[in-house]
Amino acid sequence: MCIRDRYQRRVHGVKTLAYSGKKVNDIGAYNECKGSKGLYYMLVSVNIRMFNVHLGLCIPQECPIEVVQEHKGVIAKTISKFADLEVKPEDLVFSDPAEKNKKLNRWSVGAIVVMAVVGLLVAWELLATVLDYNGYLNSTAPSPLAKFILCFSYQKNAKGILTVGNKVDQRLEVLNGVRILVMWWVVVAHSFVMQLLAPLANLEDAFDSVLNSFFLATIKAGTVAVDIFFFLSGFLAALSFTQIFSNPEARNPTTFLRNYLKRYIRLTPMVLVLMLYTIFFQPLLFDTPISPISQVAADNCSNHWYETLLYVGNFTSGFMKMCNPWVWYLFVDIQLYLITPFLILPYCIKKKAGYATLLLACVAAFATDIAICCYYNLNLSMSRPPPMKEYFDNEYIKPYCRAFPYLIGMVFFIFTKEGTDIQIGNEVCVSVKNKVYHSKLLRYSFYIAGIIIMSALICTFYLLDKYKDGWSSSLGNAHIILTRPLFVIGLALVLYPVLIGRGKPLLAVLGHFIFGPMGRLTYGIYMVHVPIYYAIIFNRLQAEYYTEATRVVEAIMVFVLSYIVSFVVTIVFESPSVQLLKLSNKLRERSRDYKLLTN
Repeated sequence: MCIRDRYQRRVHGVKTLAYSGKKVNDIGAYNECKGSKGLYYMLVSVNIRMFNVHLGLCIPQECPIEVVQEHKGVIAKTISKFADLEVKPEDLVFSDPAEKNKKLNRWSVGAIVVMAVVGLLVAWELLATVLDYNGYLNSTAPSPLAKFILCFSYQKNAKGILTVGNKVDQRLEVLNGVRILVMWWVVVAHSFVMQLLAPLANLEDAFDSVLNSFFLATIKAGTVAVDIFFFLSGFLAALSFTQIFSNPEARNPTTFLRNYLKRYIRLTPMVLVLMLYTIFFQPLLFDTPISPISQVAADNCSNHWYETLLYVGNFTSGFMKMCNPWVWYLFVDIQLYLITPFLILPYCIKKKAGYATLLLACVAAFATDIAICCYYNLNLSMSRPPPMKEYFDNEYIKPYCRAFPYLIGMVFFIFTKEGTDIQIGNEVCVSVKNKVYHSKLLRYSFYIAGIIIMSALICTFYLLDKYKDGWSSSLGNAHIILTRPLFVIGLALVLYPVLIGRGKPLLAVLGHFIFGPMGRLTYGIYMVHVPIYYAIIFNRLQAEYYTEATRVVEAIMVFVLSYIVSFVVTIVFESPSVQLLKLSNKLRERSRDYKLLTN
């Protein structure tokens, strides 16, 4: 016994029993324990099949962590009994969250500096907004200084986001609807993933749901949702570069570098803001038993900030060591964007050379994914836990394993473009386009085939866990390799009739004007929705009772909050940088035209 005084032993014994957890994932009375004289709070944690299991203990200060750890065998047996799973004593992690939170909940010099800079930026933007609102900057021929100030106006930037119906090609509006649906899928999927961090009162029910719920299988299929973004990104990147390279004078290294810079400036402000928030402000917001986890994220960003700003974190850091791991998508997207002009330029010079280049790229991407999956023997069945570190570090976040859906998006754009260009289009593409355009039966066949392919692939995620020993290695590898390209091919079949000028019902739904402003905020939503989940989870003082309904309700709340936060962050940080880039391009074009006139 740590306490020799009989009275103190009795008093502390009553409080220890009252404030400590009584079962697995009962984190006890954290605030009451740390507020009691002579006691301190201890959290015992262990990871079981991807779920974090916790037990809160209120311990007399005379009993340091080292003394409690001598009894970790008894604690491991207790957790094993209640969780009905084997827990090894060496897997237990003992921590003092109250002491850690005391150190974290302090303003650093960096946080003060960042707040000062943001305050100055907001003050400048408010001034620009007032000048814009009162018409001081809206003359018929505004000066370069007035244009510069307008780049920071909330009024102007908000209009740019909220404006509807300004697309030149109405058919492309359908892509906004697809973005919104996929973003919703990602947010719901992450709602379930976030439970891996949070203590659950009914852990057994949660694990049973992972294995047997068909609804949760659709959530697990959310791993292919990001591939839809890659597919759309490839489609739009091919559209952009074919327009640029249609001018032979633009086929030079300067054009490549200019477009790379535009992409970097477009993405980086949001990445930088999120990184600074994670390092300096996220640890300040929480004081709960599991909130010290936020310091892990802050340390990762502090140690790997330069890798994040260079978009190479998926090569230099493992998935769990990245600054904000969900940002891996941006790393892969910008890496694929770097090779896009080299794939499109041959097509713009000579079509057959472009076809051959894209075909070789598709074969190379497919073969690379096969080689990596087979080498690491990857399998996503929860019945047979996969080597998650190898899966995420070597396959999930690598551009050469994600390139195939991106390349399919590029090929799909060229196929659609060639079909609609009657004069110089490819004969096969034109023939398919004409048949689909004039045949209602064929259009509905495309819809049905695409929906069947996507639905069948979602069902495979349910079948993954219906066998006691999981799928064989060959089937597991084939599932990872084929799911992504087949899913985006199914989506392409559904979208094709719309993009050739038919499919009005689908265009009326997915191309509705309301999806325009929402689609412009999709990038911001992706970036901010995980910190919002963190804010919810890290503020919990009790274990949550798991149900699928509560996960969906929480996802709806996070989805709405993400739109609000994304709108604010976009007009404060992202829109000014985009507007400055546009202004720079206009001034450069004006200078070039002036030189042509003078010469």
